[in-house]
Amino acid sequence: MNLDHVFAKVTTVASDLGYPVTVTGGSHWLADDPLVLAHPDLFTRDCRYGLAFSGEPPEVLALPPDDEPEPSGLTPRRPRAQAGRT
Repeated sequence: MNLDHVFAKVTTVASDLGYPVTVTGGSHWLADDPLVLAHPDLFTRDCRYGLAFSGEPPEVLALPPDDEPEPSGLTPRRPRAQAGRT
C-alpha cells in the first residue's frame, strides 16, 4: 500500500484544531491530514527527517534536508571563512 505522506521537521504541540496534538520530529503523517494541511511549514516530503542508522552517517546526510543534489550527483563546495587573513 502506498500512502501519500510527509515527515515532521520539528517536535511541537499544535492546539489550533481545538485539542492539543503532539508532532514529533521525524514522524510521518498522511499528507492530507488536517494538521498537515493547517501547518505545511512543519512538514516535508524529505525522508531524511527522522532517518535512523547505525555506524557512520550515510552520505545522503551530507546535504541539509530539502536541498536538492547537483545534477552531476556531486555535492557543491561551500566557501569557508579563513580566520586571521586581512
